[in-house]
Amino acid sequence: MKMFVQVVLEVNIPEGRASAHEIFDAVRLVMTPVYERLSEAVITGYEKHIVGLLCQPTRHPAKKGLALHEVKGLLGRGCRCRRFRRAGYWTDERRLRGVMGEISFRPALVECEQCGRRLTPILEALELSPYQSRMNQLLFWVAD
Repeated sequence: MKMFVQVVLEVNIPEGRASAHEIFDAVRLVMTPVYERLSEAVITGYEKHIVGLLCQPTRHPAKKGLALHEVKGLLGRGCRCRRFRRAGYWTDERRLRGVMGEISFRPALVECEQCGRRLTPILEALELSPYQSRMNQLLFWVAD
């Protein structure tokens, strides 16, 4: 899946002459917020794609493996329904901290049309545990 994000940056360098070091510092100061906003935009776009896919009335092959859940009120029994409807957003923001900064977003909810269970598909797609707020990027880099 490709995603295109347009970015407009404002980099402030000294008037007149500027050394390479001053230019690199000015760009470095701008990049941290840019990484955060880009990450938020990509996560939001990815979430819209997943929710749109799940809420399609057809049995799209790309739905397979997404939003697997147990029947509401019955532990251990999987729901076979693959039809969902939009159910709004979380009331609180979800925060994630990574190497490049911290982002926050309000995850979208979908509701199973058969059993009524509400799910947050973006958390499953991003492979986040229920209360995870830090990304373990260093562990992934060490494992490679």
